[in-house]
Amino acid sequence: MTATITRSDPESLWRAGADLTAAELSCLLEECTGWTVEVANLGADGVAFFLIDPYGDRDGDGWDCLDDLAAEVAFRNDEALADA
Repeated sequence: MTATITRSDPESLWRAGADLTAAELSCLLEECTGWTVEVANLGADGVAFFLIDPYGDRDGDGWDCLDDLAAEVAFRNDEALADA
């Protein structure tokens, strides 16, 4: 029997190597580390993705590409999932 991976299961998507939406990445990161992802609308400049610490504060200048942010936090997710 083959398991079906749904878009509402960010952990399975991450393990399968799928691209996550900002909401999925935020959910997974929160489960693994307590941090989240904020999407900020910059108007004509597009959007930016920020890491939000467990206290609700932005960490750093943000990323203009979700894939770059995902690559930056990949080790955190991988470590937490390996320990689970």
